[in-house]
Amino acid sequence: MNRDYVGREYPPILFEVTSEVTEAFADAIRDGSPAFRGPDAIAPLSFVTRPQMAAAHAFADDPELGLDWETVIHGDQEFEWIDPLRAGTLYSAVTRIVSIKGRAPLEFMQIETEVTDPDGKVAVRSRSTLVSRELEGGEG
Repeated sequence: MNRDYVGREYPPILFEVTSEVTEAFADAIRDGSPAFRGPDAIAPLSFVTRPQMAAAHAFADDPELGLDWETVIHGDQEFEWIDPLRAGTLYSAVTRIVSIKGRAPLEFMQIETEVTDPDGKVAVRSRSTLVSRELEGGEG
């Protein structure tokens, strides 16, 4: 992977948290908590993966980064929650590449997504590590 990409930020992803979306997400993860339902709903903790995955398309589609999605596995995930994501709020998520380490056949790329509320206050930071492995014969 191209080490010059460390520090690169990708365009913000705007997303609205709604009670319908939080309820559907909670149902998908089989969490019946009433906190995720109704007009005052908050988003489940892993909900922040939605904008992070949306932002991943920006770097996944960049051939100069040198990341081959056919060789990637998810290595790690952590969340730093500052405020809950509340229904009825439009948030912005910015993803950046924090580090690229290792060498063939394994490289590790850490990305961080920072979710901010309409006032620019950070609500959540999510960090993921992606592991890229070279395919046999040096194809990856």
